[in-house]
Amino acid sequence: MDKFFVATSRYNRQRYDECIEICNELLEKNSLDQAAWLLKCKALTKKSYVDDLEIDEEGVADILMDDNAITTAPRPGTSFSRPLSSAG
Repeated sequence: MDKFFVATSRYNRQRYDECIEICNELLEKNSLDQAAWLLKCKALTKKSYVDDLEIDEEGVADILMDDNAITTAPRPGTSFSRPLSSAG
């Protein structure tokens, strides 16, 4: 079987270490193989990927102690409904 196909298969199965090892073998034979370089770079990037969503999660205390809370009652003098006047 073609080694590049095996490396691509390992990459798709998220077995990045094995993919990198196969790409290293391919690059030892031909250091100008751009497909092997690209696949190796993609595997290295995926291997060291940090999920930003896990870092930015807010805890319960952050949600409950929010400083930007909106009040439910309107401020005095800012309401659209005006008292009825008896101008005659």
